[in-house]
Amino acid sequence: YLHEQFYKKFHANYPRLPESIDSMESLKMWIDGYDTGIRYADMHVGLLLDALEKVGVLDDTLIMISTDHGESQGELNVWGDHQTADQPVCRIPLIVRVPGSTSGRIDTALHQHYDWAGTLIELTGGKIPPNWQSQPFTEAFRQGSQDGRQYLITSNQAWSCQRGIRFDYEGDAYLCLRTFHDGHKDLPPLLLFNLTQDPYEQHDLSQEKPVIANQALAYLADWERQMAIASSSNVDPMLTVLREGGPFHTRGQMRPYLKILRETGRSKFAEYLEQIHPDEV
Repeated sequence: YLHEQFYKKFHANYPRLPESIDSMESLKMWIDGYDTGIRYADMHVGLLLDALEKVGVLDDTLIMISTDHGESQGELNVWGDHQTADQPVCRIPLIVRVPGSTSGRIDTALHQHYDWAGTLIELTGGKIPPNWQSQPFTEAFRQGSQDGRQYLITSNQAWSCQRGIRFDYEGDAYLCLRTFHDGHKDLPPLLLFNLTQDPYEQHDLSQEKPVIANQALAYLADWERQMAIASSSNVDPMLTVLREGGPFHTRGQMRPYLKILRETGRSKFAEYLEQIHPDEV
């Protein structure tokens, strides 16, 4: 009853959101509402830039626009949330305008988000602290060239326990997902996607292309070795999360979730979760 009352109030406050995505019309309503939010944010960025220009400091101001994460719009069957370590969640925007710049460009190299932090420090004349793991791309940024990492590691430990390996292989962009706890979603232990040909992550290639999947897992092992050497505690935070009972937001929620699945005609999914998580029932 409380669950139903919460969502009735929620949808009353946010009428652009459909109560369920069960048709192309409701899907369009969902995407239109999300696009409206993007348009609203874009408009206010414009208002801020106009204000800076009005007081005469726009050309002397470094502008940076980014975010903490993206939102899935159906990828891996997640709608409007950031529950995984995949491309739509972890590929965040970075728009930079520096004083004196005269033309724009797109950087397609692979960068971790903290690589820009080190780059910004160097651009402003500072030095990166010795304990940082940032790999700045300062000279490439100044010259308009591409200079990034061989691979990236993404992570999610709040809604699932999952790591992603983003890399290029023979000219295509690939993402491999290694799931340690599915967060009560349909996430097998290993997934592989060719993002160049399959940007919405519809076709798992982990069995079809084992050589590429093994390359991704080798990158993950290499990253774990580097982190173990660099860390002062030598403890992977994900192991701590797993020992504590799994992803924080799904911890202890199995029974009420199974109840909702059965009440909404999705008993087969409830039975599936009971089989793979018998210790949480």
